[in-house]
Amino acid sequence: MSAAVKQVATLFGVQAGFATSSTPLAQVLPLTLSPNSIRAACQEVAEEVLRQESDLISASQSLQHQTATQRHLTAPQCVYGSLDGFQAPFDDGWHELKAGVFWTVDDKGHATNKHYFVDTVSADAFAPMVWAKGWQYGADLAERLIFSADGSVWIWRMAQTLFPNAIQSVDWYHASAYLAKIAAEAFGEGTPLAKTWYDQQATRLYEGHLAALMRACRAIHAQAPIASDAARRYFANNRTRLPYPKYRALGLQIGSGVMESACKQIGLLRLKLPGARWSKVGARKLAKARAAFLSDKANFAPFSLLQVA
Repeated sequence: MSAAVKQVATLFGVQAGFATSSTPLAQVLPLTLSPNSIRAACQEVAEEVLRQESDLISASQSLQHQTATQRHLTAPQCVYGSLDGFQAPFDDGWHELKAGVFWTVDDKGHATNKHYFVDTVSADAFAPMVWAKGWQYGADLAERLIFSADGSVWIWRMAQTLFPNAIQSVDWYHASAYLAKIAAEAFGEGTPLAKTWYDQQATRLYEGHLAALMRACRAIHAQAPIASDAARRYFANNRTRLPYPKYRALGLQIGSGVMESACKQIGLLRLKLPGARWSKVGARKLAKARAAFLSDKANFAPFSLLQVA
């Protein structure tokens, strides 16, 4: 395949199953590619992304490159980052993939310049890529860096280690979901009483009245012991990451929908197709190719995504 054909084949292969991509691809190109050829194209792009990621990690750990970056890079004003994990079906069962994203926000509040990355490794092995991607983005030099995530311990530990000056913020939707579970357990899901209780407590959370919120969770413990205990532990462990009024006053977003979208678009919409089973190598390569595609959807150019000066 020529470079142009490989790129088009990859565009199809990262968005739909290899077998189902053959027919629409044949309608676009004056040739027919087998599912294996489409898979090979995706893997070749993924291998290039892997090589570029390796170069990026090396550069990000080089004092020479770090000094050059500080000298020439214009420090961004505000950068957001997030990490998460999602499950995918492997040949031997379900396994977790780690994913991350850095992005900025335009003057209308829309996420822009999204850089996604993903891998099948452990959290400790994922850390060099998180640092490298943040360094490439200028996150360590940003006037303000905000890490927004769901509250997993490994995420906050990594954010604190790699970017100790970052503002840590629990994603609003994850935090408020704990209140929804209490309301459903106590009053029944979707009932008027559940909605009333949830609305009252979500308002307290949104307005930063954590003491009143914790008292309300304790007061309803007899009616919702499981959900109440879980919520109280969650809010206590993340109390310093919940000052939503302060974040809003600074003009910061309080949600990590960009990260949730990444997990959905990489995991649910591609790796979790009906009947799909992946080898670890196959899942890793396809996930990396799709992450590269999502990072630059308007101009998919995997061979220039990771330029290192």
